[in-house]
Amino acid sequence: MIGLPSCRVADQNNADPEFVRGAILPTMKVRYFHLDENDCLQKVAQRHLEAVWFDERPWDDSASAKPLRLISFLCDDDFRPLRGFVMRVQIREGRLTDDSRHDAIAAVQSAMPPLPSIFGPVQSSNELPLIDKQLEGWPEPNDLFRQLAVALDVPIEQVPPLRFGGPLLTATLLRVTVKQALTYYEIESPD
Repeated sequence: MIGLPSCRVADQNNADPEFVRGAILPTMKVRYFHLDENDCLQKVAQRHLEAVWFDERPWDDSASAKPLRLISFLCDDDFRPLRGFVMRVQIREGRLTDDSRHDAIAAVQSAMPPLPSIFGPVQSSNELPLIDKQLEGWPEPNDLFRQLAVALDVPIEQVPPLRFGGPLLTATLLRVTVKQALTYYEIESPD
């Protein structure tokens, strides 16, 4: 029998910012992948991708511009995937561009529900062009989920649905580390 993800109770006197006062925090792991030019899934080291995202190192040494299609998973202690995310960003001269990072952030913000207006009706739209742009250029779902199941070492039925966003964007929006951003996700164990 597989149990729930391990949890710990935050110490209210602990000054560590990764703790949320009095909350029970699941221990989560992050796994990153990207799709190469041939739509083949490749694992990406967490430290490498996070350093690329926060502009501490280049993605590669190429001089060309190309899209980088990222997939991230929040996993339990046994690395079982609990939630999956996709994001598409642009690499230019080996580095993630600021414009691309800002486009991804704007896409997340565009998908957030509008705040109620006290001055008139809320303008709403079913169209999310910034999200649509993020979802361009991905392989067929059957092929992608088959590759993900193999990479995650789980049956295809256990690959969670993919949403737009992920821990890198959450960390950027909240101005915290990725580790701290993980505490903002409410995820229930599949068991």
